[in-house]
Amino acid sequence: MTLFKKTKTGGDAPQPVDALYAQAQLCIKAQRYDDAQALLEQFLQKTEDAGAYHALGVIYGRKGDIQKAVSCFENAVDLNSHAHASLAALAEALAAGGDVRMAMGYYILAIQENPQEIAYKRKFIELAGTVPFGEFNAVVKEIILECLKTPDLELSDAQVLWYSILRVDPAFSSIYKKSFTGNLESFNQKDFDRITDFKPLLAPYFLLGIKKIAVYHPAFEAFLTYLRKILLCDLGAQRPKFAPSAYLSIASALSHYCFYTEYIFSCGEDEEKMVAALRTRLEMDAGVAQDPACVAIYACYAPLYSLKNAEKIAENFSRQEELAGVVKLQIADYLALQEIGRTIPSITSIEDPVSIRVREQYEEFPYPRWKVFSRGISDEQVEGTLTGKKADILVAGCGTGREAVMLGAAFPDAQVLAVDLSLNSLAYAVSKAKEHGIDNVTFRQADILQLGSLPQRFDYIASSGVLHHMEHPVEGWKVLSGLLKDGGLMKIALYSKLGHRFLPEVHRIIKQGNYAPTKEGMRLFRQDSSRLLRPDLLNAVMRFGDYYHMSMFRDFLFHVEEHPFDIPEIRDVLRTLHFRFIKFQLMASQMQHGVMEQYLREYPDDPEGANLDNWSIFEQKHPDIFMAMYRFWCRKVSPAEAL
Repeated sequence: MTLFKKTKTGGDAPQPVDALYAQAQLCIKAQRYDDAQALLEQFLQKTEDAGAYHALGVIYGRKGDIQKAVSCFENAVDLNSHAHASLAALAEALAAGGDVRMAMGYYILAIQENPQEIAYKRKFIELAGTVPFGEFNAVVKEIILECLKTPDLELSDAQVLWYSILRVDPAFSSIYKKSFTGNLESFNQKDFDRITDFKPLLAPYFLLGIKKIAVYHPAFEAFLTYLRKILLCDLGAQRPKFAPSAYLSIASALSHYCFYTEYIFSCGEDEEKMVAALRTRLEMDAGVAQDPACVAIYACYAPLYSLKNAEKIAENFSRQEELAGVVKLQIADYLALQEIGRTIPSITSIEDPVSIRVREQYEEFPYPRWKVFSRGISDEQVEGTLTGKKADILVAGCGTGREAVMLGAAFPDAQVLAVDLSLNSLAYAVSKAKEHGIDNVTFRQADILQLGSLPQRFDYIASSGVLHHMEHPVEGWKVLSGLLKDGGLMKIALYSKLGHRFLPEVHRIIKQGNYAPTKEGMRLFRQDSSRLLRPDLLNAVMRFGDYYHMSMFRDFLFHVEEHPFDIPEIRDVLRTLHFRFIKFQLMASQMQHGVMEQYLREYPDDPEGANLDNWSIFEQKHPDIFMAMYRFWCRKVSPAEAL
């Protein structure tokens, strides 16, 4: 089958009426997969049928025989090329086998056959989001645009894919001029200044993209930073570059990007003066406050809720097509969060000095802002044991609530308690849970170090990216261990010393330069980084998505407390606290780089990937595999069973 081509719209073929097939379906429902397999194989010996091949492929997939699963799904698709469920199943099987490009193609075909199925789009973004394209592909662009138009679809992971198509799109090449120094790409301002036709900026692919995706590339950030400056200078110019409708569309879309990255773009003194003057006019001049262009461009430089007359501006533009979403996001939603924050109860005191400093950081910089989440269980083999049970789950250090909401959605029969130090973070979490209709999560303010007084014990505890920000992480881990039932499951995420091996040098330079952990101080450090940091250090820092969001940048380089781990240290803590390591949770980028496949080639005697000594050696050979964090599951066991 030729991939990345359009196919005619069709549906899944009707199931055959056959005794063997009917028996097989009953066996599948009863989870008697060996019996179902035998019956389907008998049926397929006398009749080739797409539905039967699909069912058999599912069974092989459950058994871990990816090669046979792929073969069955290929047969199903050959018999019915319009069967979107089989196309998607084939894509998933190919991805599990490491064939990412081919899997992308089949997800595209599945989406084309059934654009209403959001699950296919989620899987496509999860799989293809970090895959760059060196050549323009119109079909891929069309699928990305379809995803951009889909409400409630998480697109943050699509940034590499979206940007790689944009930068090679012939329709955009006249706008986005780049220059190169060696292999380093940079935005060319001089070429941009000569542009007279800005129509490419009005394309839905661009406008929807910058509304929904933050691109982790310094050249693209430089482009948007300069575009913002041009828009500001164009405001009230005698000979403006942009027509009023175009100006409003571009500035409104860009305001979403700037708000979600928390105004991390650099800003020159001339711009600061112009923005200050604009703020004064917006707050004092009713006519200016009703000018949508003035409101839109101000929203690109600072949040609208910071204006004295913010509520009046929200009222003025709540029904204006371009600005309604902007004022809702930057005013109405903010005011609602402030109200929510005042209603969240505390269940412990916060007395530890480091906990107090960490709380203050996240009150100012709630982290991270998120829009939607991926539904479903993270790992069926590990977390699937909680399905259908009235499990008690604790999310210790929930931040803005994404993991807590995901667990609440994945386990609707469970009760989830999510705690955090920061009320601003918790308010965001409460708002998002309500927005997505998740009602089995309770959010409370608490310090993990004080949770030992809780009478409740939990079946599952998740604490991601939290313990390493304590003065004594193992003490916090001990508290959580005491709250977990015997045999209970725990998920932990910790920074890797090897993955962050460059950070001590960066921290030393920040301290030496007296850069303050304020918005102004962090913007200044980013501005000075090319001068202060060696190229290898600068490139290492800019590879992280944290570099491109203000709160994440604070968390990344300016945190008040941080203690990264290595695998031997994790192993020793697990032994001390009587945990058995289960497995690492590998994220999409790690899967795409074939981390598990490479591990199994080097350690074929550890098919479960459960040997931490092996992983320690493996990480030494491949020091970037846990560049983001270690994420792993472990289970509370008896002392004799630990590890």
